[in-house]
Amino acid sequence: MYRIAARRTGARATGSRAGRLGRRGLAALVVGVVSMAGLGVVGAGSASAAEVTVSDASFAWGLSGEQGGGAFFGGCNFLSAGKAGDSGSSRLWTEGDGFYSTRSGNVTVEKPDGAGVYAEPSWATKCQDPNGVAVSAGSTSSLTGNRVVFSAGTGSVDRAAGTATIHWKGSFTSAFYGGLTYWSATDPTLTVKSDGTGTLTATATGYGADMNDPGKWVPLPATTVTLADLSGVELGASGFTVTPDYLGVSVSVPAGKTGQPAKSDGNKGYWGSFPQSFVDFQQLTGQSSYWFTSGGSRDAAKPTTPLTVAYTAAGTGSGPGENEQTITATVPEQAGEFTWTVDAGDRAVTLT
Repeated sequence: MYRIAARRTGARATGSRAGRLGRRGLAALVVGVVSMAGLGVVGAGSASAAEVTVSDASFAWGLSGEQGGGAFFGGCNFLSAGKAGDSGSSRLWTEGDGFYSTRSGNVTVEKPDGAGVYAEPSWATKCQDPNGVAVSAGSTSSLTGNRVVFSAGTGSVDRAAGTATIHWKGSFTSAFYGGLTYWSATDPTLTVKSDGTGTLTATATGYGADMNDPGKWVPLPATTVTLADLSGVELGASGFTVTPDYLGVSVSVPAGKTGQPAKSDGNKGYWGSFPQSFVDFQQLTGQSSYWFTSGGSRDAAKPTTPLTVAYTAAGTGSGPGENEQTITATVPEQAGEFTWTVDAGDRAVTLT
């Protein structure tokens, strides 16, 4: 990556490549950052020139409104930091179990107060809305707003190419109906492609349960699932916020299972689904119909909530960083020649 600066002068520097440009063409020359892909560079690969390393990336996501909604039994659905232990059967969690946690390694669970300030809840407050009122299954707007936050993510970001790959270490657990059914996601990975699409994947584990068979409790094999599909991602200097795909997404379910009704005027404002692989896994946990429009009274709370990713990209400060050089363009006052001055050290640069 090269950092380019422009200055206007009536004198022409010597010993530099020069070309002729009129004043109209020079008006387009501004201070900015340019990729080596636009220059012929000897001894450096232009494909990765704009790629920078990140080591402090974070993401915050509540998955869906329903993930913090009131439950018809068990108080509420909630998030917990870390991978929860084996409850032994489909039963309500208790505080004494020690399964519930708001902090585990690089993972934190938090929810907002009435002023929108996020803080870690307690066992006693995990089912309360921002105003301290217990959430109710009777209203799809009665939500805790809890979210999971991962920190210390590592990877790379290439803003010029619009691509990124970031990995996080740690787990969180999604519990529904007070713990009657729960699963965990471990070591998520974010991948963003040049077309603005992306995915957030993780390794899912948990226990197979069935509301029609209270005695069913089966450990599930580790399965890689897509937690979120992303569209329209624009990589900013310090991160981005995007609402994962849900609205308008169709899903297939096995015969005999609760399916997705047709889109209609009554549900078009919230009709959709989480990714197919994710819903397939939830068929085993007993939570499947809570991750897509199923025709139930809680459908309006199921769409995805915004996902925020933050990072500090090395070399994005005010001065030249790693893989950067300063290029000074000398722009004449009158129409004529301008020159480039390149402080490239041992790198040979060809301006074409």
